[in-house]
Amino acid sequence: MLRSGCALVEESTGTKGIMERTFWKHGGRSRARRRGASVFYGLIALAAGCNNATPPPPEPPPSACFCDTPANAPGIGVPDSFCVRRFALVKTPRTLAFAPNGDLFVGSPSMTTPGGAPVGLGGIYVLYDDNHDGRADSLRVYASGAAFASVHGVLITGGKLYYTVATDVYSVPYTAGDRSLPAGVVPQRVADLSDPGAADRFTHTLAVDAAGEIYVSRGQFDNSACPPPNPRSGAVLRIGPGHDLHGDIVVTGCRNPMYVNCAPWGCYAAELTGDSWQGIGGTEKLVRMRDGDNYGYPCCVGHNLPVPSVQPPPDCSGVPLAVQSYPLQDTPFGFDWELQNKFPAPYTGGLFMGFHGAFGSWNGTGLGWIPLDPVSHDPVAADQPFVTGFASSGPVMGRICEVRFAPDGRLFFTDDQGGGIYWVSPKRLCRT
Repeated sequence: MLRSGCALVEESTGTKGIMERTFWKHGGRSRARRRGASVFYGLIALAAGCNNATPPPPEPPPSACFCDTPANAPGIGVPDSFCVRRFALVKTPRTLAFAPNGDLFVGSPSMTTPGGAPVGLGGIYVLYDDNHDGRADSLRVYASGAAFASVHGVLITGGKLYYTVATDVYSVPYTAGDRSLPAGVVPQRVADLSDPGAADRFTHTLAVDAAGEIYVSRGQFDNSACPPPNPRSGAVLRIGPGHDLHGDIVVTGCRNPMYVNCAPWGCYAAELTGDSWQGIGGTEKLVRMRDGDNYGYPCCVGHNLPVPSVQPPPDCSGVPLAVQSYPLQDTPFGFDWELQNKFPAPYTGGLFMGFHGAFGSWNGTGLGWIPLDPVSHDPVAADQPFVTGFASSGPVMGRICEVRFAPDGRLFFTDDQGGGIYWVSPKRLCRT
């Protein structure tokens, strides 16, 4: 790191084959330049200018309360008792994982996603806010390169960082404060997802439950292979030591349970049903992950509701009921619970869910909140708008994707079209 009276220069490096970038921060704005002669001579000129100019006044100390961060997210709406700020811009931020120290890890695949998100960076990246000004100081490459082109799910637990690629789940050792994968570390394969299904997707996610068990989702494209040739495709699997290398099936018969997450009382998946099933009763769903459950895809639309074109009609009496259903193509993605009691009523303890919206039009995108019964943890009302303003025509051109609460109580969410990573905070929430 090079410091001068006029600029702060930070370097971020990763493993072999990783792009190196230099970040400048001045006057509250940051921009990235590739290393090279232009940067070298720019530094000389900057140093000369600094010797002959009056140094700028120092930046004010960070405020104790998050919402005192200067506004920088025009067009985005949140309830009156909250504020929203843009934390960073990262190309195609599909998944988020917080480290215990608050560092934010971002999964950005360089493969085109099935839903049409732009080509991303092809790696895992780290954002941090060491100066506590409410905005990311820098974007650091944790790991990148050809082996990370299809990276998607990221999880930090038990002294390891786990990540998914198209056909595998890997882990590497992780120590709090790590911001790049140490040289020489060889990722260990945790699960083999290469056994083919009818129409597999690469966009897996990961979750860990209260007992430390790890889960990975395996989605599939629309198909009519009834019965399915591989029950591990269109499923959520339990993986790791003591489990089959291909994963032990927890729930199956899903089309695309892409985003999974666990609360202290249980684990859930946002199940995306058949894209063309609107006329036969299809809905998107939040489902509880219980061992042995089968949601019937592509034979059954739902409980006691067979797909009309499947003959003879299948028995769909065993298909479980969803925890909550949503209109087809609202496309529920990332979700998380407010467990720290830092959000004011009525949002305390609620479930917050990102809706990606319809393919092509993005209709229905937004971030909703769902009030829950404090004992059963089941929804007591339909989802209600919490973050608004995203659409294909603006005010903000984007689609909400991932949702995660930070250790400090803020709610972070991503826009995988525009590349924004944002946070929402109650106006009275302050740093401790």
